[in-house]
Amino acid sequence: MSFRPRTQETDVAQKLRSDIQELKNSHSVKMETVGSDISYASPSLKFEDLSHTEQACASLGVSPDQFRPLAFLNNGHYDQLIKSNMVDDNLVRRLEAYKIVASRG
Repeated sequence: MSFRPRTQETDVAQKLRSDIQELKNSHSVKMETVGSDISYASPSLKFEDLSHTEQACASLGVSPDQFRPLAFLNNGHYDQLIKSNMVDDNLVRRLEAYKIVASRG
């Protein structure tokens, strides 16, 4: 049976764990003392408070979760640039390599 003495690293780790536990305990005590005295009101914005650009985006009627980039436009423009030889060969090579790596997930 081997005996491994406690090293300084385990002492430091144990101290860190105890400090974290103390912080958690102090945070929970503070939350209990505050209790329900805090009212969490959501910020209320009016349409008039938004900037012109934000108003334009809000009036589109599209949820931000439903918005998707126009990939077909980007791909079409990229293909057009390659066909007209307006992109450096080195850049095309790097972009194609990035496409392959990014498609792997």
